[in-house]
Amino acid sequence: MSLIRELLRCPSGDELALLQANLELVDTNLVQLMEQVATRATEKGANATADFLRDLAEQLKEILSPEGIEYSQDGEIFSAHLELIEALLNCPSGAETGILRANQELIDAGFVLSLQRFAKMLTEIGEERAAEFLQNIAEPLTQALSGDSVAISRDYLDLLGDILRVVASGDIQALYLLLEDNLDNLDTGFAEALEDWATSTLAVVKPDIAHNIAADIVKFATLIQDFSYGEATDNLEIAIAGYEVALRAYRRDRFPQQWAEVQNFLGNAYLKRIIGEKATNIEVAIECHKAALEIFQRDQFPEKWANTQYYLGTAYQKRIYGNKTENSQISSDYFQAASEISEEENPE
Repeated sequence: MSLIRELLRCPSGDELALLQANLELVDTNLVQLMEQVATRATEKGANATADFLRDLAEQLKEILSPEGIEYSQDGEIFSAHLELIEALLNCPSGAETGILRANQELIDAGFVLSLQRFAKMLTEIGEERAAEFLQNIAEPLTQALSGDSVAISRDYLDLLGDILRVVASGDIQALYLLLEDNLDNLDTGFAEALEDWATSTLAVVKPDIAHNIAADIVKFATLIQDFSYGEATDNLEIAIAGYEVALRAYRRDRFPQQWAEVQNFLGNAYLKRIIGEKATNIEVAIECHKAALEIFQRDQFPEKWANTQYYLGTAYQKRIYGNKTENSQISSDYFQAASEISEEENPE
């Protein structure tokens, strides 16, 4: 009951960490108690509390006893899966592959089901980005376990190969001509193909090759984001896929500046994004720019720091969540901070 009370009081998104800290209590008894408390909450008219507990109980029920997977009664396998999921959620960008390789004995159909169910639970409590992150891990694992390779259209692969070759050559005009000739293939399917191919490739090539591929993908994503032809919606999705893939190659501990730069690119793309809920996209943009500020500190990177302050000012200016007056003040503070650098550089 104490754990259930803490789950009800904790900030949204902290549920997984709370369960992780109390693994000894995560079992079928906890699920049954959740359902009982939900029933009592319904009787008292606390429908939001009841719905939250029932949803969480259903997710835990599926994870503890997924169809076709046998878990030990003491929950040891589930506990190990939960620890691994927690490690993936908290690891530096790009470290996921290493963590999975170090825990190969846990990578089975049960773990994939755990990933998928936790992703669903995170979505339901408003943690869409974390949920998408887990789904992106689950999908290639599912294909690998089933023995099937990713089915990517040959047209997409051929176009992607041509694009990366032209980007590597540095001929921007040739790239734009190539894109104009292939507008029919510049869609969300191409974005998925880019992500699938790059994820698979970056995981197996040598680090220096992965770095070069990521650099070319970032250049392409930056160019297509502002490409004037085709569908703006699709161009942005392709750019976002490229930036998110690059973040897996640019590990923060090894390439901090590139990592932060891509965070800013990704934030600007999410701020313009058309697909998805606008309010959520803006929150993702803010999160990306704040991540960039962890590297672009004022004393070391004054110009990049000022640019990121400006990006955050723009994002808070458009923010939908929160108090409008407070958002406006925060936006003004960020713009003021950015202007201070300009004044220092141009005192006249």
